[in-house]
Amino acid sequence: MYKLAYYPTEESMSHSFGIYDRREGALKKSEIRRNYIIFILGGILFGTVSSVLNVFLAEGYEFTQTEKIVIPAVIMLISVLLFLGFGYMNAKKRERQSQIIGINIVRTGFDQKTPKNIEFFEDRLVYTSPYKSYTEYYDEIDYVVSDSICFTFVCNNSGMFFSIPKDGQDADALFGVDRLLREKFGESFIYEMEGAANA
Repeated sequence: MYKLAYYPTEESMSHSFGIYDRREGALKKSEIRRNYIIFILGGILFGTVSSVLNVFLAEGYEFTQTEKIVIPAVIMLISVLLFLGFGYMNAKKRERQSQIIGINIVRTGFDQKTPKNIEFFEDRLVYTSPYKSYTEYYDEIDYVVSDSICFTFVCNNSGMFFSIPKDGQDADALFGVDRLLREKFGESFIYEMEGAANA
C-alpha cells in the first residue's frame, strides 16, 4: 500500500483536463462533423472559384497547360492554409479552455490549504480529505496517463477524471505508485515523459 499527500494545484488540474479533453474530446461527433463541414466548404470553394473563372474568361478561351496546374494548386493551397489556421486557432482555444476549467475546478471545489491524501491498495485507490472519502476500483478506471507533472486517471463510465500532482512528492513513493499502476493497468498505463509516449 502506498500513500501520497498533495495539494490540488491549478497547474496540475488544468494539465489533466487538457489530457482528458485531448484524448476524449478528439473523437466527439461534433468535432468529426466540424471537420467534414470544413472539407465540404473547401470543395464548394474550389468549385465556385473554378466556375467564376470560366464565366469571366473570354468565350472560347482555353486554359494553358501551366494554368491547368497552377490555378487548382493555388486554390488547394489556400484551402489547406485556411484549414491549418482553423486547426491552430481551435487548439489554442481548447488550451485556454483547459486552463480556465482547471483553475475553476480548484477555486470552487477544493480547500487548497488542507492536504488531500490518496492511498493505493491492490485493487483500488482511496481518496480522502477532511470532508469526504472516495473509493475508485482499478477496473472502473479506463487508463492512467503519467508525465512529469501528474498522474491523470480517466474513468469513461462516470465521465470524470482526477489529477494527482507529482510536485513535492517523495521520490520513493512515486516510484512505488508508478510500478503498482504499471502492473495493474498494463497497456492502459500511458507514459508520457519529455515527448516520449508508450501509447
